[in-house]
Amino acid sequence: MKILSPGERPIDELKRGLAAAERFDVVTPAISLPAVAELLPALKTTRSARLLLPTAQLTPQTLQGDDADRPWRNRLEQRITARRFADWLHARAEVRSSSSAQASLTRALPVMG
Repeated sequence: MKILSPGERPIDELKRGLAAAERFDVVTPAISLPAVAELLPALKTTRSARLLLPTAQLTPQTLQGDDADRPWRNRLEQRITARRFADWLHARAEVRSSSSAQASLTRALPVMG
């Protein structure tokens, strides 16, 4: 397990780890489609995953990313990215949500296995 420092991008750590991992576990306070789009090529090589996400923080707005993700949103790929991610989740992932345990998280904690 690795706890990321401020300034480190969780997605960069995930991409490095996914290259060699058949399965992975992630606890994260948020998920966005721009991040998913960046990870999809690496996700195709994994056999399984477990994700723990907060229920209260998942909204259509948070899935679209923040202001830094505007160029990605302008490419109009949200729908196809969402469909590909949903297909991948259905086929290979176990997703759980927690409204209390995850409320205090401020950074993602990727774990490779």
